[in-house]
Amino acid sequence: MKNLSECKEYYKDLYMDCLENDSFEKSIFESTEKARYETFCETLKFIYGADFENIMPNWSNDASKEFYSRK
Repeated sequence: MKNLSECKEYYKDLYMDCLENDSFEKSIFESTEKARYETFCETLKFIYGADFENIMPNWSNDASKEFYSRK
């Protein structure tokens, strides 16, 4: 099993896919990207609990900065 820090890169990829496709404004039934992101987050919450919930805002912020710096 991977440790939480090893999941950051995949989380970033999913988050950036959602930004790219404006998926955060859609439901999981309208967007495959949003469904993948939500499923991954729920899985990490189940496995890592509060550790993931505490680090998730930082990961999201890092991914957002990288995404918008490319534009």
